[in-house]
Amino acid sequence: MSYDVWVYGPEGRKPFEAPLGTTRVVDEHWVRRARRLGLPLLSGLSAGFLTVRQAELGI
Repeated sequence: MSYDVWVYGPEGRKPFEAPLGTTRVVDEHWVRRARRLGLPLLSGLSAGFLTVRQAELGI
């Protein structure tokens, strides 16, 4: 399984899409390090998907 990054803009448009990596790559390079650093948003990738809203980013 591979993971992709999709960024949605206003009105649900998807102006950006890029591959993030395979399950192993995401686990080793994103999820484990995010947990170690106490970054719960990125740790959520282990569930197989992650949705982040603008308000959660503080911008």
